[in-house]
Amino acid sequence: MFGKVIGAIVLSLIASLIFFFVERGVLNSYFFRDDAKSAAEQAKIDALKAEAVRQQEAADKAQAEAEADRLNRKALEKENQARQQQLEEESRRAQIQAGIEAQQARQRAAEQAEEEALAHKRQLQAEARAAAEEQARRAAAYRAANGGCSLGTHRVCSYVGPSGGGPGGYLAGCFCMSD
Repeated sequence: MFGKVIGAIVLSLIASLIFFFVERGVLNSYFFRDDAKSAAEQAKIDALKAEAVRQQEAADKAQAEAEADRLNRKALEKENQARQQQLEEESRRAQIQAGIEAQQARQRAAEQAEEEALAHKRQLQAEARAAAEEQARRAAAYRAANGGCSLGTHRVCSYVGPSGGGPGGYLAGCFCMSD
């Protein structure tokens, strides 16, 4: 009998709890619902899940697009940096080439100036040689015309014999006397 009383108390306690939860609406939505209500709630749940999946896909898509944009910007920055380095390298090469060309131009100008100086020296030497030859020719012509006397001197001859230059006199000798 004591076991029946305890069983009755336990059963009434369980019934009271069920009634309490049904009144509060906790058990109603999960345990005591009909099929139409259950299907509507499942459709709501499915719609909410679908919306959550769609929002997640949209967020994933937006994140993927943002990542793609970031990667594109990074690639563009790398490309711009590589292009900048290439331009700097080309500028450096152009400066080096310009320096080489300027050095070659200076060297050619120096060689040309040296050749011109050498040609001028040859011309001066040729002119000096020609002048020396001309002077030697004139001196030889003068000596020939003046009995072997050089420029700045003249020939003086002495005669022995009758005065007045008559017959019977002879030439005692000639010499060159300075003017």
